[in-house]
Amino acid sequence: MLIFWTSKLKRERSFLLIEALLTIVILSTCLTFFVRSFLTSLQAGKVAVYYIEAGQLLESNFSLLESQVEIDDDLHLEENFKPPYESFKFKLNSQNLKEDGEVGFLNQVAASVSWPAQKKDRSISVATYLRNKKNEEGE
Repeated sequence: MLIFWTSKLKRERSFLLIEALLTIVILSTCLTFFVRSFLTSLQAGKVAVYYIEAGQLLESNFSLLESQVEIDDDLHLEENFKPPYESFKFKLNSQNLKEDGEVGFLNQVAASVSWPAQKKDRSISVATYLRNKKNEEGE
């Protein structure tokens, strides 16, 4: 009877050990997926913050430009923002929309804000049309 009880106890111990190991493997796998998901969502949040800041910087600079109503053609401007936004860069390009080979009434204006992010640069852009300053002065 004692031999039967001892062998049964050994089988239960080994069964409990296998259950414990299996539980640890399942829990560690689940924990790995949860941590990876959490880190990915943190990274996405950081990228979203950069896009929001870039959008606000672009909007503020572009609204100042639009308030002028007129702009020179073939204008190319590139500058960095002041701290705390020194990692962001503002670019502005204007190009005249020529009419029959003559200086046109409108300029196409494109502005963008770019910033370095991990392996590549990211940017956000906006474009509009403004009156040509030279055309206004010539009339």
